[in-house]
Amino acid sequence: MRRIFLCLLLCSTVIIRGYSQSHGLRFSSHEVMPEKRTSLHLTSETPLPVNNSASITFDFSFIPNLDTYFGYIVRVISPTLQNIDLVYNQRLQDFNIILGDSCIGKFKIDSANLYNHWNQAEIFLDARNKSVQFMLNGQEIARGRLNIHSGDPYQVYFGTINYERFQAVDVPPMNIKDIVTREDGKIIRQFPLDEQDGEQAHDSQSKYFAKVKNPTWLKPKHQAWHNELDFSAAGAVSVAYNPDQDIIYFVSRDTLYQFHVKDLSFHNTPLNKSHGFLVPGNQSVYDKNRQRLVNFYADEKRVSIYDTAAKTWNQNFTTDTLTVFWQANKFISPVDSSLYIIGGYGQLRYKNWIQRYHFPSRAWEMIENDQDDIFPPRYLAALGLNEGQDTAYILGGYGSKTGDQSINPRFYYDLVAFSIRDHKFHFKHHLTNSGQHFCFANSLTIIPGTREYYALIYPTDRFKSSLQLIEGSLDKPGYTLLGDSIPYNFYDIESFADLFYSTGSQKLLAVTIYTGKDNQSRISVHSIFTPPNPPPALEPEGTSLPPYWPFALVAITSIGLWAYWLNKKNKRGKGLDSKKFDEPPVMTRQQNAQRDIPKVETETVASSLEEVVHIPVLQQERAACYLFGPFEVYDKEGNNIVQMFTPLLKELFLLLLIYSIKDGKGISADKLLEMLWPGKSIKDAKNNYSVNIVKLKSILEKIGEFQLSRESDKLKLECVDADVYIDFQEFTQLIHSQANIDKNFVRLMAKLCDKGAFLSNVHYTWLDDLKGAISGQVIDTLLNYLDHANLNIDTEFMLRLTNYVFYFDSLNEEALVHKSRCLMILGRHGLAKDAYAKFAKEYQETYGQAFDRSFPEVMGPTTHT
Repeated sequence: MRRIFLCLLLCSTVIIRGYSQSHGLRFSSHEVMPEKRTSLHLTSETPLPVNNSASITFDFSFIPNLDTYFGYIVRVISPTLQNIDLVYNQRLQDFNIILGDSCIGKFKIDSANLYNHWNQAEIFLDARNKSVQFMLNGQEIARGRLNIHSGDPYQVYFGTINYERFQAVDVPPMNIKDIVTREDGKIIRQFPLDEQDGEQAHDSQSKYFAKVKNPTWLKPKHQAWHNELDFSAAGAVSVAYNPDQDIIYFVSRDTLYQFHVKDLSFHNTPLNKSHGFLVPGNQSVYDKNRQRLVNFYADEKRVSIYDTAAKTWNQNFTTDTLTVFWQANKFISPVDSSLYIIGGYGQLRYKNWIQRYHFPSRAWEMIENDQDDIFPPRYLAALGLNEGQDTAYILGGYGSKTGDQSINPRFYYDLVAFSIRDHKFHFKHHLTNSGQHFCFANSLTIIPGTREYYALIYPTDRFKSSLQLIEGSLDKPGYTLLGDSIPYNFYDIESFADLFYSTGSQKLLAVTIYTGKDNQSRISVHSIFTPPNPPPALEPEGTSLPPYWPFALVAITSIGLWAYWLNKKNKRGKGLDSKKFDEPPVMTRQQNAQRDIPKVETETVASSLEEVVHIPVLQQERAACYLFGPFEVYDKEGNNIVQMFTPLLKELFLLLLIYSIKDGKGISADKLLEMLWPGKSIKDAKNNYSVNIVKLKSILEKIGEFQLSRESDKLKLECVDADVYIDFQEFTQLIHSQANIDKNFVRLMAKLCDKGAFLSNVHYTWLDDLKGAISGQVIDTLLNYLDHANLNIDTEFMLRLTNYVFYFDSLNEEALVHKSRCLMILGRHGLAKDAYAKFAKEYQETYGQAFDRSFPEVMGPTTHT
């Protein structure tokens, strides 16, 4: 009964929370090489049938801030090879609807809707009227005559295509989601495109799937923060964001660092002379209206402007006095051309001061705040300007009514509005706090065109803290937890966190800075796509339920009562002993590892082989890198962290690791740069390498100790941690062991192949030769053993070996022979015939001709000695 209610609870959670998930498929376009562009073959398993009528609907949007947008969005192909295409013409900025060789319609979508909103397209195929109709957002755009007959099967492609004479690599940078196909008005397939990974999209209506090449799934990008940058800089560092050019600036005493969000490049500009003392507590802000970078130190009442051409600041700070305005909030107002600094903390006192610097007159003044009851002294609050830039909203913080740290300090969860025109505070509302106290990162990010905001919160009662994103409203007190958390080292005045919104990339950018006792600032930048999804394991705070929740609740309750009645009836009718039906044990990561990778029985392994190969037995949880089967990486705690690898980091890691293991020499630096950043200048490629190698190292630290070295212009990555398991390293040692290919040798190879073929879910051109070589070594070894083994002895093991061969070569005839004979020996005659039929079908589909050996010919004798 407990299981029934757990199942119902899970169902109710999905029903109530699933409605708001961001999802879809992002198509790589002209920004990458043709072979790395994205294709979605919607009908890869079964064509779309058209009896009386059929339709395809889908939502699409374009990815902003890229250079080239020309290409095919969707192609529908008839059995007579008549095409229906939706193509974007970048030069004219319009969409063309193509039927055969003719354009039957055109339309435009304004940039605001094309880049920031989903647009629904529908292609309607009518066999009765011999026509095709194209709809956009419910309105007919074009109609044309179509050579269509009842029962015609159609192929549907999105993005690049390689089908018959229809071959195209031009695809616009776009997002696609919620593809629905209907037959005579009834939904027959529904592809939300809400996958987390893999190269298949699944139909939520039945068991169909669609093949995807080079996918970038949007759901995890809206769920997980991605670590974009990690670096260290000497001394105190402050941060500012330029929304016009999508640049995050990091200001240090002698260097200006720039992180370009658009292409994730990182640059540093040494200053022509140092920026004074630049003591802790300095802050930076970008003046959007005058397009310049500003740095200030409130204690010295001095504002400095950065001169881009001269690479200097026009003012230098002269004091090293410790600030009394830690974690103050700031903004630049275009209403009165002024910089405002509000609140802060220092010398055991919280502030609610309003300081103003007027740029035209260079005058610094203190604005009287006589509204202590609305805005008492505080710091660690979040501040954001509204779209009209005449009101600053301040959320939360920590302080006290008197400003004295020793007199009843408290957390604040109020939202107040500060009017720039009259310098008055206005109370809005209190956030509902669930009991866990928290403070805020420095900026409140108000979502453009809305009254909603994003903010980062974090607990202050621990050093190993974490930042959590919330979404709230300027008009209502509720808030929602979004995304996963970001690690954040919090030690009061030595830590700083901020949040920015990139309209160009539609990402939120979280910045953390921690300045340690060694006077080194450690800076990180994380990003997440908007709108972010709620955390999978947490319910949002203060959110409203979807309108259909009462019906869902009634349905769930009814099912629960029916299941309870049925369970009681079965127990009475059959007199079952409940003890016989205990819950199956939950398998731990350790047990799974021991199950998936069979233990090596060391007492049966020849000692000479053990001395050469040194293959360890997995007897406990450990860090691991699996290259056989799907690419998987586990950290020291046994957590799968493969999601931390962006596509670029994954390829960089695999290049370094594979080239270092396969011959022990590594990879040429020039070759690496050319493979990962083709067409870029050496300088830009090296900059990109430097940024990404820092990211990679931070991930590898979670796994174990790795060393990256350079010898004779070759880069070599070595794992020097004996506790880290790398299956490719074991495979290489096994192949070079010169051991006899006996049963023990084959068992070791079988253990390595148990998860699948080498990097089965990774496809790079440079991997093809290596995959071929590994496949040849595995197949030759296993078939050679099968050819000389007695299939009547340990037949189940022999059958497993044939399946391993099929992992690497699905059309290997020798493996088919051995598999069929093993199945016959085991008495599984039907399975033997099914295996043959499946093989023959795949052979026909691949080679376009029938398999020339009959089942009796494949079987031959049923015994083998």
